[in-house]
Amino acid sequence: MAAKWTEEEKQVLLDVSKNAINLLSQMHRLPGRTYEGAKCYASKHGIPLTAADAWSNEERATLRRIWRGKESLKRALDRLLPNRSYSSARSEAQRLGLTAASSRGRKGRTGYSWLLPSIKRVLRAHAEPMTVKELAAATGANLRSVGQLLKQYHGKQFRIGGWARSLDKWAAQWEVGTKADEPKPAPKTREEVARAYRARRRIRNSGSFNPFASLVEQVAA
Repeated sequence: MAAKWTEEEKQVLLDVSKNAINLLSQMHRLPGRTYEGAKCYASKHGIPLTAADAWSNEERATLRRIWRGKESLKRALDRLLPNRSYSSARSEAQRLGLTAASSRGRKGRTGYSWLLPSIKRVLRAHAEPMTVKELAAATGANLRSVGQLLKQYHGKQFRIGGWARSLDKWAAQWEVGTKADEPKPAPKTREEVARAYRARRRIRNSGSFNPFASLVEQVAA
């Protein structure tokens, strides 16, 4: 499991966000961190990244050539698009409609042979377990595919390492490993659910933005 992010590293991401800098060009300021791990951390902590990290027309053209070629995707990326990850390339290929016209990389019922190593890589780069929603955002895959894969390899390659509150339900947080799952917390009592609802309603009816609204909801929960 990767080391926890330091305040200095977080400040680098904040600087990248504030100045709308391309994150890829700043990874030298985050030694030991991966691009995917940095994006994941930024997303989880509400640090918006610039659209400058979107694929350029030249990169898309290169990806199309790679896709039509016979060389393995990973090897071609290392040679022609060294700043793009395997999962990022797969996600962009999906957006371009390349995967629909090709059987490259298909495997099993999900058709996402790239997704298993991608999820492992993201989880190992992250300091804490992640929910299905967070993993989908980090890998570029859809929620259903991520959920199915985790279920398929549950107990074999992945375990539930924690639980996160999602509205009035608990969402599993996944990590790489085969140890026993962390026990699921007990559901809220009817009184706790009602108290949380009343707190949210008071916030909505206040008529003004409350920067501590999320904190109030957590306390009420």
